[in-house]
Amino acid sequence: MPRLFKRTILITGSTEGIGKEIALELASNSAENFVIIHGKRKEKCEETLDYLIKENRLENVGNVEYVVADFSSFYEISRMAEEVKLRFPRLNVLIACASILNPRRVESKEGIELTLQVNHLAHFYLWNTLLSILEDNVPSRIITVGSMLHGWNPSPVDWWDDVMCEKFYDKFMQYSRTKMMNHLATFYLHRLLLKHGMQFRVTANVIDVEEKLEKKRNSNFLSISDLHLNNNNNNHGCGVHTLVRLAEGKEYENVSGKYFDAHGKQIRPAAEATDERVQNRLWELSKEICGRFLKN
Repeated sequence: MPRLFKRTILITGSTEGIGKEIALELASNSAENFVIIHGKRKEKCEETLDYLIKENRLENVGNVEYVVADFSSFYEISRMAEEVKLRFPRLNVLIACASILNPRRVESKEGIELTLQVNHLAHFYLWNTLLSILEDNVPSRIITVGSMLHGWNPSPVDWWDDVMCEKFYDKFMQYSRTKMMNHLATFYLHRLLLKHGMQFRVTANVIDVEEKLEKKRNSNFLSISDLHLNNNNNNHGCGVHTLVRLAEGKEYENVSGKYFDAHGKQIRPAAEATDERVQNRLWELSKEICGRFLKN
């Protein structure tokens, strides 16, 4: 990365779906943005890299690179974090986009329920490990792709008593839970940054990229969730443009700890997401789980 770019941007889960759309838009601003693609397979990363270069005509610009890590492995998550620190020391935008929805309960290589590990714990570890770099490269921004579904939890079991879904598993329920975790952790980060004296020098916000969502009807929930995670659909145009504004726009320089819809309007998250006691509890639980496998 010989050139000095205004922004060095890491986007998790950016070889397909909305992550790829975000990468395409941000890479097009080749004068200011250096974009780091993340994917679980090298071949897919190289394919995406070629796509971004071709679509944006970036053959001689050199503003796109990639990192490879399978978030089902804590070892790979840790290795990726260290690689980013070494290769991209000017990182100042981190976009948490990677997410999965499993039709049945699956465990990671370390025995953790996979949706929990990929959607939440992987990002939790990256935030913790890369936070010092973000603080060194102010102004910096942390952006989490959340979901209006974060408040939807029909489980008959208290999720604190069954975080690993050993008693009860439903793919939409667990997806919603992990999205709630994304909201909780991002708002905790906002508070942590204030304690670090980083008010508005490092911001942390959540955005919902879906334009329309009717949570009250289960049939709509199913179709929209499948759409959200269908890598063959490109239905996030408005949300992508808003996220790009969150990453680049001056109007968001002094905005942190907020939740935005696809049009950039600030909206109210579910009450639980703003409960500092719940945020603290999740943060400590996440530290405990990650601590079993990783040293930070």
